[in-house]
Amino acid sequence: MTIDDLQIVNYCHKNCTPLLNIMRLPKDEAFALAYEMAAQNKETTAFYRFADFENYYPERLETDKLLYERFKDLGGKPLQQHPLSFVLQGSDFLDGWFDCGIVTKIPLNRISSEHISFTYGDSMAVLKSSGGFTMLTKDMLLKAITDFDGTVEKFLENVANRYNYIEVQVWNELSPAENFKTKQEDNMQHLGTKPFETERLICRPFIHEDCGDMFKNWAADPNIQHEYGEPVYETVPQVRELLEKYIESYKNPDFYRWAIVEKSCGENIGQIAFCKVYSDCRTAEIEYCIGKRFWGKGYAGEALAGLIDFTFKNTDFLKLEAYHRVENTKSGRVLEKSQMYVTDTVERFARENISSHGEVCYCIDKVTYANK
Repeated sequence: MTIDDLQIVNYCHKNCTPLLNIMRLPKDEAFALAYEMAAQNKETTAFYRFADFENYYPERLETDKLLYERFKDLGGKPLQQHPLSFVLQGSDFLDGWFDCGIVTKIPLNRISSEHISFTYGDSMAVLKSSGGFTMLTKDMLLKAITDFDGTVEKFLENVANRYNYIEVQVWNELSPAENFKTKQEDNMQHLGTKPFETERLICRPFIHEDCGDMFKNWAADPNIQHEYGEPVYETVPQVRELLEKYIESYKNPDFYRWAIVEKSCGENIGQIAFCKVYSDCRTAEIEYCIGKRFWGKGYAGEALAGLIDFTFKNTDFLKLEAYHRVENTKSGRVLEKSQMYVTDTVERFARENISSHGEVCYCIDKVTYANK
């Protein structure tokens, strides 16, 4: 990467319009919009400040005033009192914070030095914690990178380790219509079904030798399959055919399905999978089942917790979801004990315009996971 490759990145929740700033609205309109958005998006981290707008608004007002005055002192020519907020080269943390919403990327070299400034870290948070912030003009930032004894990537890494990211303030009007790269992220890198372990379980890709255990422990059991929402496989050849489909699908990097193996007996006792994968918002829907002989031992919850840990530590996924029918109390207990929390709907229902009535929906995002 060179300096010419640098981009500024704006994150916006999918229920909002990108490249707008609520602080640019008249005060009454800003408060009305903030409370409306907070009420409509109660489970979303992106709007928690709007729910507390009475406290957020004056703090943001004071921060923007100080940023504006400092930028003018450095020779900047701001065209607005309140800047549009970006980060330099992007931030996985903020992407998750805004629920993998709309991402706008603009080459840094397309923004005039007169209309752009930079601070190390979130300007308002840094001001609140330390009483001040360090502002850089575009020329100052590029000089800091040039003078750094290392690569551009290493410079950004060092800043991220200390401040999380470089905040960017853009002091003029921008619009997606200006041919900037605005889209929901769809370029995630898929890892595929990699094995992981918990205290009592091994979760790994299916193999041909699993056929007997699958038939004996769960695939042929009507109670298991009906609760799981899958057909009953009444014969070994039927199970073998299903198993072949699983194994063949491992060729696809976005296929995620694990056999659950109990360490003590070595049997395949069930499975856990991402039954739906939404790469554009880096979200996956989880399904799982455990053979009846192994119920009551906490294996489903252990496998689910292990999968959540593995996913957020090793993959590009930013959100995991699951749901169960109201009457399926067994799955309900598993999800209630997990790190997931109840939400209004899941991606599947939202995209297919399906009501979540009769279902209990759960999710967890990477930001919430990291803070637990």
